[in-house]
Amino acid sequence: MLGNDLERYRYIDRGSMFSYLAAISLYFITFAIPFAGNLFGTWLALTLNIFKAQTDGGFSSLRLQHWKNFLKLHIKNNGDLEVYSIGLHRVPRHWVKDPLWGGGGGSNSVPKKDSWSFYDESCNNKESTPSWQWDSPSKWIPEKRSKKFKPEIVDFTLIKKRNCYSCGTNGQVQSASTPNIPH
Repeated sequence: MLGNDLERYRYIDRGSMFSYLAAISLYFITFAIPFAGNLFGTWLALTLNIFKAQTDGGFSSLRLQHWKNFLKLHIKNNGDLEVYSIGLHRVPRHWVKDPLWGGGGGSNSVPKKDSWSFYDESCNNKESTPSWQWDSPSKWIPEKRSKKFKPEIVDFTLIKKRNCYSCGTNGQVQSASTPNIPH
């Protein structure tokens, strides 16, 4: 309005400042905000439908109940990282308790907060297998079984373990000034 000199703002009366702010607000509310929103929405629609890109931005703004995706990360024994992108086309709305669930039905099915572990002692298997390796790891299943509720792998990426040239034989990083002395 008057530049960067803050001393000059002291000489503006309240009526002038109020009319200026009202005019600027009216400009942004009626023109700038709708124009920017339409421009961004058009850009998302074009990139999603024509170029088959920006799916995250396009679908996240729609707030759809269905079409959910998540990542599963798996570190292999050799140190490679597997990244699975898993997608659900439809999410069930009604759920029932799984009769095959191995978590038990007694007081042992809920772990105590002070003794929580990855291994569920209430599992019927004597070897205490982790819950993610059970045949039925989820307590709840969809009320209606359908192929449209089945998750599918959308994308897969394998990230190879990098060789650490500054690592010793035990895998600990050593500085360049210290020699590689076995422990």
